[in-house]
Amino acid sequence: MLLNSLQLFSKSLNQTNNYKNQLIRFLSNKPKFAITINDDIDNQFEAGLKYRKHVGRRRVPIVSLPIRLEAAANTVIEKYNSQQFREDVKTMFRVIMDHKMPAEPNEMMAKKKEIRVRLMDKEAIDLKSMSPEERHEVLQRIDIKVEKRLKDSLLNHLPIEYNEWKAAVYLAARLPPNFASIYSVFKEIRAEIPDFVPKTLFDFGSGIGTTLWAANELWPKGFDEYFCVDINANMNELSRLLIQGGNENKKMIFDPVFYRQYLPVSHNIKYDLVVSAFSLLDIPDAKNRIHVIENLWHKTQDVLVIVEHGNRSGFAAVLEARNLILQLSGHKITANFNYNPNNSQLSTVSQSTDATIISPCPHDLTCPRQFTDGPVLCNFEITYNPLRYGQQKALTGRERYSYVVIRKTKEQTATKSWPRIVQPVLTGHHRAICRMCCSDGQIREVIATKSNHPKHAYKCAKQSDWGDKLPGLIYETQNNQNQD
Repeated sequence: MLLNSLQLFSKSLNQTNNYKNQLIRFLSNKPKFAITINDDIDNQFEAGLKYRKHVGRRRVPIVSLPIRLEAAANTVIEKYNSQQFREDVKTMFRVIMDHKMPAEPNEMMAKKKEIRVRLMDKEAIDLKSMSPEERHEVLQRIDIKVEKRLKDSLLNHLPIEYNEWKAAVYLAARLPPNFASIYSVFKEIRAEIPDFVPKTLFDFGSGIGTTLWAANELWPKGFDEYFCVDINANMNELSRLLIQGGNENKKMIFDPVFYRQYLPVSHNIKYDLVVSAFSLLDIPDAKNRIHVIENLWHKTQDVLVIVEHGNRSGFAAVLEARNLILQLSGHKITANFNYNPNNSQLSTVSQSTDATIISPCPHDLTCPRQFTDGPVLCNFEITYNPLRYGQQKALTGRERYSYVVIRKTKEQTATKSWPRIVQPVLTGHHRAICRMCCSDGQIREVIATKSNHPKHAYKCAKQSDWGDKLPGLIYETQNNQNQD
């Protein structure tokens, strides 16, 4: 038994060690692309700039909660902390990460049909041989089973109802990873458009107020108004309590903060920074999501941010919002959703505006992740320190998130065209493989080696990471060029 286990382990280890070489051999049959670094960046490297500190670096180190927020959160958790609470926190974390985009009516009909056929095949039911009475009885029994199985299969599609207890559980489960993701996106905004200093913030689906705290870390004491919208009153109360340091008798740290349960219909008042973070999957269907996204865009004075979990459903929601806003702004892209422009609830035809993507896309074209083979998600990863409230081991956590930042302008940022690394960089002996989204709307793979790249381009690529931008351009080389 031990010998078999060692053999299996050795086989697994060999497979892991051979993965990079197999990938390199696979890529070697594809058209070759190379990197050229901008002259001014090249000069910075010549002057002694370390490669891991190049201006395209976007990877954020381990993110911790602000001291005041962590203290307030721990104060709130003390009221509920118990074995049952900790178990519920683990369950909540799993439920949130498994949450799916709500099923559309046509999807539910197709699912019903699929379940019914499967049940009838399993029970070998032959309706033709039955009398009308028997057929009616059997179909009625099957329909009951279909409804039950349909309900079970759609549990991950249903929004969560947060009472006071569940709101506190959500705080313990999701505050650190959500904060880390939003903080990372805001830091990207500050890197791309350093002159952007928002004075007003509109937070849709504000929950426990994570966005507000992250915004104040990047633009401290810069806001004149915060407008938070969340349909759940318990979430709004918990958000307010955190701003009071966990003590309802204390003054709010940030002011003025306004809370509403419903999205205002009027677009007369606009906000410098509008954010929807981890909220779109709670909207019941595509029609209402599109209406909300359009509403948020019309409330945007300058920058709109959409952030979701980095799973399939989260990326699909971000992509839906990205495509809609680009279409509203006159960009010709291929959308991945159906929407009726004659819908009287939407004003998409008459109120188009300028728009350009600030991040993560280096282009305003159709997302290449809609069509390419292999991994289909555009997501990024952040490491964070979790809350510590009695756990034996509270190690750092990792969170994947998808996002888009869109600005109401035609102007492009200076680094807009720089390619974005969209998967972990594979490094080996004198070699780095980067998979990047490029300014022409294509995903390209570059094998950077010491022999086929200048020194600075090669070392810059090797020291870069998932989520970074390479400060230069990608060009095609000869297919038969030596990659050694």
